[in-house]
Amino acid sequence: MSDAPPCPCIIRPIPPSSTHALRHAVLWPSKPLDYVILAEDAEGWHFGAFLSRDSDALASTGEGPGPRAVEEQGEQRELGELEPVSVISCFLEPLLEDLTSPTVPLPTGRFRKFATSPSYQGQGLGTALLQHTLQFLTSPEAQGGKGVRRVWCDARWEKRGFYERFGMRAVRPQGEGEGPTFYKGDVPYVRMVLDVVDPEGLLWPQT
Repeated sequence: MSDAPPCPCIIRPIPPSSTHALRHAVLWPSKPLDYVILAEDAEGWHFGAFLSRDSDALASTGEGPGPRAVEEQGEQRELGELEPVSVISCFLEPLLEDLTSPTVPLPTGRFRKFATSPSYQGQGLGTALLQHTLQFLTSPEAQGGKGVRRVWCDARWEKRGFYERFGMRAVRPQGEGEGPTFYKGDVPYVRMVLDVVDPEGLLWPQT
């Protein structure tokens, strides 16, 4: 995490279409745009991190503090025509291993297509967006008034340390060989899982 003092931005729900540009530019720029559009997008929740005009200008010139996500608390902020600088999508989706387990599967959520503009990476903004997402998934809003008890994602191998800071651990996907690594195209991935025991007692990230 950056030691720079924070400046304000806002995390808010967005439509699926507002995630597509960053998904494409950051995750799979060599693929056509359709490659990053999910068939299940309409069934999920999508969040974007937006910078105010002032903080966006400061970050671009390097003359101000790094960004921090803060929730709107009845305060109206003018976002103008700014696009999100970080996006994430989440769904209620069980692990295949849970579906084949003899025990009752835990209510499970998955986040996908997590992308932050290269201009704002390393400033804590993605950390804040993921923290918001984990808090949302474990809240009553996400799962029939109870919240999920397991969260997972398929992370790029080189990013696994970031997710470990949130208490996530690497697991071997069912049917994917002996180790935790698997591939999407020629890109190595690892499946990361967080088991939520006491959602109100969790603190993210772990530092």
